[in-house]
Parts: sequence; structure tokens; C-alpha cells
Amino acid sequence: MDMISVLDRIAQRSGALNLTLSHVSQEASGSRDLIRNWQRRARQAGGKFGARPDNLTKVADVLGVSYAWLVGGDEAADVQPKSMKVRSPLPAATASIDNLDIRIDVIAGRVAISADLDEEGLKDLQERIPGIIAVLRR
Repeated sequence: MDMISVLDRIAQRSGALNLTLSHVSQEASGSRDLIRNWQRRARQAGGKFGARPDNLTKVADVLGVSYAWLVGGDEAADVQPKSMKVRSPLPAATASIDNLDIRIDVIAGRVAISADLDEEGLKDLQERIPGIIAVLRR
């Protein structure tokens, strides 16, 4: 596996979610240094080393992407979060974001977002989901 490409995808997705790499590392492994250590090892080995699949899976979960996309960049793989784990318990909430009425439910650490939208509103919400998720993860 080419870890340079994996690390590029991690950085790309983290940036889209407005998350730092140390935050992603902490959420995935309990250590703020996981991804930094991967970066160091990738530089030393020319990108040719393998991270543990369980750690890659945890990072993929934090980023809301599939393992296949993370390790292979498979464009057909799911890169939109199906559900996200949230550390702190949150009550169900209804919110309005620039006239978008949405409902956010958190059940057993999973977030479900529902809304009654027209096509334009749906497109607007899809663009905002990474930011919403980033706020929920804090």
C-alpha cells in the first residue's frame, strides 16, 4: 500500500471536515500522534510501509469514509458519511440553518440528519454536512 496516497486522502478529508490531523488521530486511537507517526514512517520508508488495518479502519470511521476509499482511493467507494460516532451524548435537536429546517438525532452515539427539502435545499444541505459533523464531533 502506498501510504503517501493514504496520508494525502486523510489530509484531504480532514480538511473538508475542518478537523486537524491530531484530532483525527486522537479520536481513532486515543493518541494524538498516530497520523504524525505514519507521516514520519512514510518519509523514512519512501511511502512503502503498511499501517495496521484496524487503525486505518478507525481513521476511516472518524473521517466518515470507507476503508476501501481510504486505502485505495476507489472513486466508487463511499466518501460521504453514512453515520458518524459522536463522543459526547447529545439530545435530539431541531435546527434551522439559513432557512433549512433539519432534525438531528443522536441515538447510541450515531447521528441521523433528516430534512424535508426540495432539490436546491438538498444540495445546500449536502454541502453543509461536513461542517455540521465537525461541530458535532467537538
